[in-house]
Amino acid sequence: MRAVCPGIPIGLTTGIWIEPAPARRLELVTAWAVAPDFVSVNLSETGVPELCDRLLARSIGIEAGVWTVDDARTLAALGIADRCERVLVEAQPSEARAAVDEARAIDDELDRVGIRVPRLHHGDGLATWAVIDAALERDRDIRIGLEDTAQRPDGSPALHNADLVEAAVAMVRRRGRSRTSF
Repeated sequence: MRAVCPGIPIGLTTGIWIEPAPARRLELVTAWAVAPDFVSVNLSETGVPELCDRLLARSIGIEAGVWTVDDARTLAALGIADRCERVLVEAQPSEARAAVDEARAIDDELDRVGIRVPRLHHGDGLATWAVIDAALERDRDIRIGLEDTAQRPDGSPALHNADLVEAAVAMVRRRGRSRTSF
């Protein structure tokens, strides 16, 4: 990947759905012969302090996955926020208004506890589009892909990731932004 796409950061996830045992997850991270540039760590999962310590010891960047206001508080309590690449604000509610409200509450809590690293927002299912729209309004970076939703903003099925990226780019342009992270 690095040879084909030089300069593009490569990231992985450490999601518990991949390896549910925290000790085994640490073993796997330690065994990586070629480390990614960064990994996503969901603050709501078990074994996060040890995992973050291991990643930082290996100079692997952390993208802190914050799903709730409590996760934002956990990130602050860990004392590593300033060493994170960014915070991934992952609004989980499936209803659009609730997802937007949750993302805003997470942002507000991150502000309250003094976490200033960049933030990237994304949602789940059709609520994804409302979360993206609200994130662009707040000048946040966004993420889109089939992991987030399989539907375009109008509810029609996305045939592939390019459909989703095209729709997100159109939203960015409507907002008058010239650049954002995807």
